[in-house]
Amino acid sequence: MPNRESNVVKSSRKSLDIAVVVIGIIMLFADFLPISSYSGYYETISYIKGITYLLYIVPFFVIGPAVASLYGKLPKAGIWYAVVGGIGLLLAFIAGVAGNEMLAEFLRFTFGTVVTPNWGIGAVLMLLGYIAVAVIGVVSLKGGKSSQQEDVNTTQAQQE
Repeated sequence: MPNRESNVVKSSRKSLDIAVVVIGIIMLFADFLPISSYSGYYETISYIKGITYLLYIVPFFVIGPAVASLYGKLPKAGIWYAVVGGIGLLLAFIAGVAGNEMLAEFLRFTFGTVVTPNWGIGAVLMLLGYIAVAVIGVVSLKGGKSSQQEDVNTTQAQQE
């Protein structure tokens, strides 16, 4: 019976890791979508520049540990997910705010009117993705203590 529970825990870990890989690929794709937009005008990471260039790199720090965890090479991937999810969330929020401010300033100087740009699909996808990764990391850390104890109990039961 304990062996069956251990397989369920391993299966749920693998499904979470696969979900994180898919989310990481979506976030990598979102890096090239508009961060801010208004009526045909948009801002992307390449226009915003600065620290937001890190958003091109951060998805690889999500995908890499998830793939390593799938192959069993990274037993505590939840720590990576929580930290990288938090950093990515902060960077995506900074990019969204900076993109909206830059686009609003451009439109004010161009048309002489004050407008409020919308958050672009790239910023929304990144924010949702990094929130999901951070939540998966925190949940797996909280659940990791009991599942590690179950693995120890399973190993002890098999040795007897």
